[in-house]
Amino acid sequence: MEIQNENYKVFISAPAGEIPREELSGILEELMVNAMFYMNTSLAETSTKTTREAILYVLKNEFSYLPLHMISECFMKGALGKLGGTTKFTVRNVHIWLDSIKDQYQQLISQERSKEDQKRKLQEERDWKNHHKGDVIFGTALSLKLAWVYTGAIRADDWDLYSPDKIVNYLRAGETEKTLRPSMIRS
Repeated sequence: MEIQNENYKVFISAPAGEIPREELSGILEELMVNAMFYMNTSLAETSTKTTREAILYVLKNEFSYLPLHMISECFMKGALGKLGGTTKFTVRNVHIWLDSIKDQYQQLISQERSKEDQKRKLQEERDWKNHHKGDVIFGTALSLKLAWVYTGAIRADDWDLYSPDKIVNYLRAGETEKTLRPSMIRS
């Protein structure tokens, strides 16, 4: 059965702890009526209010993190016997239902966190690669200077006259190791 309470759609994704008590009480009353209909049971007029207050207390104090749509699902599945309990509508049964749905909620949260962690890791990897792209080019510049010393193109005593920053700038500008000459670099 569809929930008719106008506040239901307003608070559908809000955790029970964030829904004002009066609004949650009205929504809870409708959830209870629907659940009792599916269970083919009823409560005496005098115990309905007491039961609703007890369930409201449980929601606000033990399951305040559960979003309203999961609480609604809990009442539907519980009333249909999919979450355990007995065939009578009681606070104890609702607690059993909420406990069962809590596990499902924790799995959803865990999956969501895993997705977020994966996205974060991918972004960190991209950022690291982008940040360290230049590291390779500086290594290339150093290798080039060493090759020049080894081949005698520059003297070891003149090492400091050939700036790696200038070599990197030329490499970034499109020069290659084969086209770059020491005479282009000397400070």
